[in-house]
Amino acid sequence: MGRMMLSVRRSCLGATVSKITIPTTPFSSFTTDSSVPLASLIADITAYQSGSGDPSPDNVRPITGYSGVTIWRSGKNLVDMPRMCDGGNITYNSSRLTASYSDGVLTGVVQNSGSYTRDINVAMAAANQVVLPKGFGGYLTMSFSHDGMLPNSSNLLRSQLKYSNNSTTFGNAPYNASRYVLSTSSLSWAAGRTISGLYIAATYSANASAGDEIKFWDLQVEHADSNPTATDYAAANITTYPITFPDGMTVYGGYVDVLRGVLTVTHAALKLGASTVFSASSSGENRYYCDNVGSLKALSGLHGACSHYAYVGTKATTSDLTTDLTLGINANLLTVYIKDSSCATASDLNAYLTAQETANTPVTIIYELNSPQQYQLTPTAISSLAGLTHIWADTGNVTLGYFS
Repeated sequence: MGRMMLSVRRSCLGATVSKITIPTTPFSSFTTDSSVPLASLIADITAYQSGSGDPSPDNVRPITGYSGVTIWRSGKNLVDMPRMCDGGNITYNSSRLTASYSDGVLTGVVQNSGSYTRDINVAMAAANQVVLPKGFGGYLTMSFSHDGMLPNSSNLLRSQLKYSNNSTTFGNAPYNASRYVLSTSSLSWAAGRTISGLYIAATYSANASAGDEIKFWDLQVEHADSNPTATDYAAANITTYPITFPDGMTVYGGYVDVLRGVLTVTHAALKLGASTVFSASSSGENRYYCDNVGSLKALSGLHGACSHYAYVGTKATTSDLTTDLTLGINANLLTVYIKDSSCATASDLNAYLTAQETANTPVTIIYELNSPQQYQLTPTAISSLAGLTHIWADTGNVTLGYFS
């Protein structure tokens, strides 16, 4: 799964060492024979704007920045049974089946004789949940061993992996084999997802008696770019590396050189409210402006976004706002422009901006800095695992290199 972009060889104490660089991706995967140190790791920081379509007062699309980066490193198994069940909340239909977890085994106990299908749900403890990155794609394969389920007329087992208050359905499969294996169809997630639980539809036949046990163990969730298959079980081996930013900083764009401990900030945010007072433009047509906005002094003429209005650019003047519900900024004039026909006067617009600020949903503008700003953080050393290693960040893409 490792996609080699380039290889650089150098001599080190008489030995030849190759540095292999993997192209930028949300979820980087590579294989090494033994644990080797990473040679480089750059984690992008990209502000996330929720929702879809043009932002407007009726279609607010909040923009979220980051106060830190968490780097995740795992082997092939993203979730095993201990990670799923230790400290988790297990629920079930107690009139037909009870369930509990101990020593790596999830056990359901039949309460009544007869043929039933009853659900077992596991909600993972927050500390054990696995955050998959924005832009995550490919396939997931889930497998686990089981024992004690007796065939009924459908002869099927159904399971789901839960994430972010939703679920990925792995569908139905025969459970007459000792190992249950199902794969998803192709996944494509624009936003991040958090693996947060497991659902199993436990089925037993009319031959079941009260006290019979149904057991599940060796849970494994694997990722593949294509042609998903289940491999031999291995316990999950996941390490997180939290990297915090200085002075409570929130970053809306940039990147972290993890190994060197250097944060580079490329974008910042301006939040409108009571302190940004707009006046009516002489051009009319519900156009308004706010000048002397000092935080725009570092603004370039390029990329940006807005949470409540369609963004028209960073070299705007009032004449550029020909479409309703648009916003533009002009760095040279230190001015923000808004066209909003729902506000008959500047006072109406100012009241709206203040109300949004008070509701903790301020009109937010993301803009690119003329000159990136750098901050020294604590360097973090990371090595691969022996075999398959996955590395990703919760803030955006990663670009990495490793020695082989």
